[in-house]
Amino acid sequence: NARISEDGLRFIAFWEHNKIISPIEREMIIDRVVALGRDKLALDKVKLIALMVLWNQHDDLDPLLIEDLLTPSDATHVH
Repeated sequence: NARISEDGLRFIAFWEHNKIISPIEREMIIDRVVALGRDKLALDKVKLIALMVLWNQHDDLDPLLIEDLLTPSDATHVH
């Protein structure tokens, strides 16, 4: 899809492959990205859209999932 960056596409594919999102949720995320009408949407924006879609579909989300979606892709974790 020309509207999503390669990192964004890999992110979506990884999440679907690991059963974090369903095929329907994948399509909903892609639909929302396309609806924005922008080219090559960056990973951070794709993650934010994924969070909005998942929040709309589920009553509760795992806090680690939310953290992953809200953490900028260039952030370094120090634990």
